[in-house]
Amino acid sequence: YVAYVGRISREKGVDVLIAAAAKCPEIPFRLAGNINPSLRFPSVLPKNVEITGFLEKKVLLEFYTGARFVVSCSECFETFGISVAEAMLHEKPVIASRIGVFPEFVQEGITGMLAETGNADGLARKIQELWNQPDRCIAMGKAGRQHALNEYSPDIYYMRIMNVLMKAVQHRYAA
Repeated sequence: YVAYVGRISREKGVDVLIAAAAKCPEIPFRLAGNINPSLRFPSVLPKNVEITGFLEKKVLLEFYTGARFVVSCSECFETFGISVAEAMLHEKPVIASRIGVFPEFVQEGITGMLAETGNADGLARKIQELWNQPDRCIAMGKAGRQHALNEYSPDIYYMRIMNVLMKAVQHRYAA
């Protein structure tokens, strides 16, 4: 299945994902996360869409494991996409919106694909393309895990924070 993990709400592009799923009736979609009460679903969800709701850690791990890839189609400017990083750590390629931090996370054609924000037709095309290439999904997933380990590990984060602090201290004393 194609997975979505995160808050199930309008600003996260869930309505666009559901519209894209309707254009891919042969592909199963599973959405995990807390549902925003203000989100208005279509009167009838496409038959290939299942909403699981919030998943506890162990079940979420199984959810990632069972997915072929993860879609993150946010329509708001994200500063860090935790579900994208988690997907990569679970060796899953990601199709993400071309907005906010996602173009830095997802290396087009290497760790996943980027889709135009808010465009259900374009998202559906990307989903169908990647769905029909399971071997490519495996390769992208492995590349994504390596990328996440190289860029977002605690040691790398610590080193980057320390570099910023050192520059701030040097700037302070240089003035």
